[in-house]
Amino acid sequence: VEHRLVKVIPKEFILDAHHWLILHGRYCCIARKPKCSECVVADVCNWPDRFEFGAQKQIAVKNIEAE
Repeated sequence: VEHRLVKVIPKEFILDAHHWLILHGRYCCIARKPKCSECVVADVCNWPDRFEFGAQKQIAVKNIEAE
């Protein structure tokens, strides 16, 4: 996952991205009830059930891409 993230994170954010991912894990990627529909990194997530919890993610991604 790290190698894939490094490819998509702009170099000026690499140092801060570590802390952002920790906070993301704490508030979005919650073990018992992840908020996949709110997740901004679901497209690089390897968790197999992410779309079971985040069916709305596909809609959210389409809305972001449309902007």
